[in-house]
Amino acid sequence: MNPSPSAITAIEAFAAALSGGWAAHTDAQVLSAIQAATVANPIAVAAQLPNVLDESALIGLLNDPSNGSLAKLLNWVNFGLVKADIDASNRTGVDLWAQKLQLLSIITAGEAGNITTYLAGTTADPSWTATVRWDVGTLGRTIDLADVIAARAAQS
Repeated sequence: MNPSPSAITAIEAFAAALSGGWAAHTDAQVLSAIQAATVANPIAVAAQLPNVLDESALIGLLNDPSNGSLAKLLNWVNFGLVKADIDASNRTGVDLWAQKLQLLSIITAGEAGNITTYLAGTTADPSWTATVRWDVGTLGRTIDLADVIAARAAQS
């Protein structure tokens, strides 16, 4: 990919700020320095993603000891169908099962509400980081040696 004029300008400025500037570094060294440098992530806050449908997390929501919900659920003849919806990340299906399980008195209304709340909940994107590579944060993409070579050539 040919770098845009603004990318060339940014690469030139980065290289000029290196000790000794362009002249003291090969293109590969400039690229290595760019790849090692970090800046604040331009996306200041992690995206919110739906809570992961996790069997352990959902079972942890069956917390009414007076009902024995977990034992009832595990012994219920259709538990495999509920588990299949959990494994398939079928949020609608799991919510419908929670309602059905409540109607059958397998889980309590509070536990069904906990499940519905969990299904509607979100968590921060675990892949988000506060800092990103200089090229990604500054140019919006990773660059390669061809980009550095093009930026150096543009100086001539």
